[in-house]
Amino acid sequence: MKTTKKRNAEFQKCKFVILNFCKDVDKINWGKEVKIAKKLLKLFPNMENWGKINMGEKPVSLSWFLTEEGNEFLILAEKRRKLDLDTKKTYSLSEDKIGKDSETKGNKPKSTLDFLNSNP
Repeated sequence: MKTTKKRNAEFQKCKFVILNFCKDVDKINWGKEVKIAKKLLKLFPNMENWGKINMGEKPVSLSWFLTEEGNEFLILAEKRRKLDLDTKKTYSLSEDKIGKDSETKGNKPKSTLDFLNSNP
C-alpha cells in the first residue's frame, strides 16, 4: 500500500509540472510527458522551485527543459529562488565613540603655489 501512495504522490508532482509548464494541455501525450517530468524531478526535486517559476511562453513539451537552453533556465530559476534580496541587514549604532579623532595642522593651502611650497 505504501508503494501506491508513493506512486500517486509522484504522479501528482508530475501532473503539477505538466499542467503548469506545457502549452496546450488538451494535446499532451501523457505517457511521454510523465516520463520526462520524472527525469526533471530527479534533476530538480525541489517542488517549491517548480511552483515559483514564471515563464513568458510555455513550451509545447517538457522535452524543452531537457535541452541545454531549458536546463540553463531551470538552473537560473533555482539560483533566483535561493537568492534573497528582501532581507535587510540591521546594524546597531552605539552612542560611544570608537577610535581617536585625527588632528589637523593649520589651514588648507589657498592656491596651488601655497600647496607646492608647504613641506609636510
